[in-house]
Amino acid sequence: MTPGSKLTIDSMNGLRKALTVGLLGLCFSILSCGWMGEEPLSFLEGEQVISRTDALEQLKLGVVVHSQSCPIMEPAALFSLDGEFQDVLSRTHYYKSKVDQCFVLLVASPCPDATNTTISAGFYEAIVRSCNPGPAT
Repeated sequence: MTPGSKLTIDSMNGLRKALTVGLLGLCFSILSCGWMGEEPLSFLEGEQVISRTDALEQLKLGVVVHSQSCPIMEPAALFSLDGEFQDVLSRTHYYKSKVDQCFVLLVASPCPDATNTTISAGFYEAIVRSCNPGPAT
């Protein structure tokens, strides 16, 4: 073996190591995409993705619309708007189609004939949990 060939083998091993580390880093960053914005994440997921803030705003709008047509649920709506969804939506990004489905479910929910504080406290949270606004990876 000549001295030049050993240098080539060592540089190839270094290149393989660098490529492996780069691929592992890319795989890790794809799996934890919380740092990405909506556009790159939508591209990678193949479906439109929105931020947690946008998802919360859309679901809060659904609560407001429902409570306007159902005045008996105003205390529950006020409770929900003060942060009840924050526990349900804990990820950084959500699929827009799932959030849209939850919005429709919130708006279309029937108005209960009677309610008490226990029922109304968890009414909107239960609806959002049942529709499962799937977080994007």
